[in-house]
Amino acid sequence: MDWLSGSSPNSDHPKTQYCLYSVLMPIQRHGWGTPPNPSLAITYLSEAASNSAAIESQALHSGMKKGGAAKGELVLAMYELANSFRHGWGVDKDPVAARSYYETAANLGDTDAMNEVARCYEEGFGGKKDRVCSVQSHIAIQMPYEENLRTELLRLNDSYTRR
Repeated sequence: MDWLSGSSPNSDHPKTQYCLYSVLMPIQRHGWGTPPNPSLAITYLSEAASNSAAIESQALHSGMKKGGAAKGELVLAMYELANSFRHGWGVDKDPVAARSYYETAANLGDTDAMNEVARCYEEGFGGKKDRVCSVQSHIAIQMPYEENLRTELLRLNDSYTRR
């Protein structure tokens, strides 16, 4: 377990690499079972994002419309990089970078990131305050749930009227 002490996990398989990086990030950031090393956690997050982006790029080029197996890992890496820049974990605090990473993760479908984007707009964190964008971000989180609810209500209504 030499990689727990700070050396990079070695693997020829990119999926194994991005999984290892995402596992190592909280261990290094918070010092779970090892001395904390937040700057190394940033390295692991960056590698996870890079490896995941490469896998997703290949998936999209091969014809997959919604990406491949690494999309969730890419979103998680973007969200955690945003948290790192927001709180200064392993890097200098950078509100603009944090907001940018939150927006990227939100655009990839992460609801936690959507909440953070709304909060950034509401508080003016990393940019100008914009209550309209804040409300729009909150609405975007609810849309898939409302659409599913609408579909279910229509289905129930159809089954009721057929009786």
